Amino acid sequence: MSNRGRFGKYGEIKRRERLALSVRGPAKPPGLCRGERSRQNRASTRGIHFKLRQGFSADRVFVRTLSRKVFSAYGPYDEILGQWFDAEACLSFVALKRGSRAGFILVGDPRGLTSETDVEVLAIAVEPALHRSGVGSALLKRAEQTLRTLGFRSLLLHTAVENSQAIGFFKSQGFFPIESKTRFYPLGQDAFTMKKTLF
Repeated sequence: MSNRGRFGKYGEIKRRERLALSVRGPAKPPGLCRGERSRQNRASTRGIHFKLRQGFSADRVFVRTLSRKVFSAYGPYDEILGQWFDAEACLSFVALKRGSRAGFILVGDPRGLTSETDVEVLAIAVEPALHRSGVGSALLKRAEQTLRTLGFRSLLLHTAVENSQAIGFFKSQGFFPIESKTRFYPLGQDAFTMKKTLF
């Protein structure tokens, strides 16, 4: 995750999209429109029962709070991710355990991109008490299913070189490192770019 130029790119995508919609009317791909409660999917792993649903505006405080809790070592991601979420510059899913929010995933908005473009996982976060419970895997799987439905072939993400736990998790989900980036994060940490083929 980095704030260098990315918000501008997605902001421009949204601007072009709004312009196009004013001419031809709305076209809503499945699972992309925040502000609408979508069908909830049940998932269970290791005795932890939770639901997945599309993110909507009421999740704003949760996204910011959990981002501050888990990403603050790398920069002001509560602000960065909150801005992307508020601007609808990403597609989002939220996990709930007994009605309480347990985690989220934000993925770069694929609308306006070609199917050959790598879509980026901007952030995935789970409440620390629920790590290794399957919540993160389920969130990632839900995002991947949506992107496959839309015809996208691959996902990219960035994770800190020093974050061995996250690297191990992403490798277990089928991602592999393709390059390293020096001082990628706002606070100076290096990152790996990792990729997963969806088809």
